[in-house]
Amino acid sequence: MDDKIVSNEEAYACTTTTRQIGPCGRSILHINKVNTEEGDDLVRYGEQVRFVTNPYIFYKPLYLNSTQCTPQVFARFSRNQEVCLNSQCLYNTVWKILPADGESSTLIGEPVQANTELIIEHCSTKAFLANDNINYGNQFGMECEVSAKRYAVNHKAQQLASETIGKKTIDFSQKRINNQNIWQILTAKDPAAAEPIEAPEKVSYEPEVLLNQIRAALARKGLHTIRALAKIFKSADDNKDRQ
Repeated sequence: MDDKIVSNEEAYACTTTTRQIGPCGRSILHINKVNTEEGDDLVRYGEQVRFVTNPYIFYKPLYLNSTQCTPQVFARFSRNQEVCLNSQCLYNTVWKILPADGESSTLIGEPVQANTELIIEHCSTKAFLANDNINYGNQFGMECEVSAKRYAVNHKAQQLASETIGKKTIDFSQKRINNQNIWQILTAKDPAAAEPIEAPEKVSYEPEVLLNQIRAALARKGLHTIRALAKIFKSADDNKDRQ
């Protein structure tokens, strides 16, 4: 959470990785239905949802967000539509989960299946969540940038071959989508990973609580309070931006 996105009031960069990291704070998301009063609790293809972080990675929920690409707002490396984790629950955080063959699929309205290929569409801009294996360095090493763009086939090469194996071609209402837009919602291989664990301790960021913690830390340092205060602020400034 040290890579902030300046185009939003409070937002953080979103990346993915080719490493098998398993279930952890960074890889577990909540999928919340937008219209909770309609239907049952199952998430179905074509329904509006939000992807929300879990409480073990940040002290408040963050929502998968995307904004229309402009000269000032775009993905850092690919220059595609920017995708980030936003603290505000806006309409830009609403997505749809679609089958791999698009909205014309007979699976629309059926429950979303885990461990199967699917497409994630941004409701506001109609762009697809994408990963083009563009390197993005952060505190966890070299990972891949996440953006939003439709990577559709735009030529007629091998059209007959694609029709033979049942893939969409350019003559259909929706073109065949490339692998950059294909995702999976994975479940843990080990059933023990699904067992509930204790909720994280709540952290208070109220001004009075923070001031009391600073006073207590300064009191423990004794006479060297000015140096201690500088040391505390320096240790809190993880990304060295002096903010």
